Order: sequence, then C-alpha cells, then structure tokens
Amino acid sequence: MRIKNIYCLLVALALVIGLALPATAADANKATLDQLSWMTGDWRGEMASGGWIEERWSQVAGKSLVSAVRMVNGDATPMVELIIVEEEANGIVLRLQQWNPGFEPRSPAAAVMTLKEVGDKQVWFEAPDAKEGLTLLGYSSPAPGKFSIHVQPVGAPQPFEIKLSALK
Repeated sequence: MRIKNIYCLLVALALVIGLALPATAADANKATLDQLSWMTGDWRGEMASGGWIEERWSQVAGKSLVSAVRMVNGDATPMVELIIVEEEANGIVLRLQQWNPGFEPRSPAAAVMTLKEVGDKQVWFEAPDAKEGLTLLGYSSPAPGKFSIHVQPVGAPQPFEIKLSALK
C-alpha cells in the first residue's frame, strides 16, 4: 500500500510541475503522429566511426512523418535512408530503407517497426522478432536544438546514441 501511495505522489508531482510521463505499451496504440511533431527539422551530428550524419524530418501531414537521412564520410556518401512514420488503424508504424552508393538497396525490403513507447520529446520503435537490422530505434530531444538517435542492432545488448544538433 505504501508503494502505491508513493507512486500516486510521484504522478501528482509530475503533473504539477508539467512533466509528461512516457506512455505505456498499452497506450502506444492510442498515440498520434502529432505527438512526434517535435522531430520536425534539420539535424546533423558527428559519427563515432568518422564523418557525419544528417536527418531532415518533414512536418506531420497526411498521416505521415518523413525523414531523408544522409551519412557523409570525406568526399563519399556511404549511405542514404528514407524513413516513413505512418499513423495506421492499429497504431503508428515506422518503415525504413537504406541504400549504398549507386542507389543499391542494403536489404531486400524496408524494415518495419511498431511504436513501443511515446513520451515528452521521446519515442521508441521496436521490431523484437527482427533477424537482421534493428530491434529498437528511438529518438529524443534532451534539450532545445538537440536531437538524439538511439539505435539497437539485432544482437546488441543495449542501444547506442548518436547526438545531433539543429542546423542553422
């Protein structure tokens, strides 16, 4: 009973100070794309492996949110990616496809991920049964002008983070 009271107090405190608590998995199918409008913009960051990555997220429109992604290393573009997040009857779905130079697909089909969790300036997508690619993909904005990508490849114990900043 005491734990329940502490939880209620924390929820009340969060509401009073204006924090948004992350949605539960059960609430994920009630989410809307408007909750992801904070992702809109042009973002760029350095890659740990060298070079940089940029993401250009469109405005939410027509039940979709779209991003074009480009990785640049020196005078080469080793990867481009298209991400489409769509609001469907059963919830929000993310699809992504990557290409090597020459528009050569990196995989035979787009990866499909479902919404796992959404909160205040954070969102997580999952593909728990994926055999290749990613099992988790998240985005967050920890501060104004900052944007993080959280990537967990199949077989990795936890996600790694790629930090980006708003392009001016």
